[in-house]
Amino acid sequence: MAAQVIPMVRAAEAACNDHQRASFMAFLDARLNVMEQGCPMNDLGEITSTILANRADILGELALSFVHKRFGELLEQEFCPCPQCGKQLKARARHKRMVETLIGSLALERPYFYCTTCSHGFYPLDAALKLAPSSKQHDIQALEAWLAAEMPFETATEAYRRCTGNRLSTH
Repeated sequence: MAAQVIPMVRAAEAACNDHQRASFMAFLDARLNVMEQGCPMNDLGEITSTILANRADILGELALSFVHKRFGELLEQEFCPCPQCGKQLKARARHKRMVETLIGSLALERPYFYCTTCSHGFYPLDAALKLAPSSKQHDIQALEAWLAAEMPFETATEAYRRCTGNRLSTH
């Protein structure tokens, strides 16, 4: 019986992967159309400026498609054992979280679990992805710290903005 289930599981995984790929490609196609309509792209400078202006959105969507591919079961899970006491818990709700990385922002909508026995609330996806407590993730925090340590704050702020298109955190 178990041998009969394996092909069905693999087919479901392949269908999910195909859906994520198709979803990203549809997003990319729509974005390319917007980019082509919004800029004449008469020279390399205009081309690279247009791509840079859209880079974070495109790469953020790409990263999100990989999160879905690798951690899809955690995005959809309905039950989870409490990491402190082991009690089986049912998801309470789905909460949205914006996550900022050097490549772009991701909107994660993931299930929340709360154990009434030990008063512990948690998001399994956050733990699996090793997310930082703040919206700015470890890659951004490391770059900000390095820039601030290596040069005057005003220069670090400008360098960060030019390289990422974002503002350097002031705290």
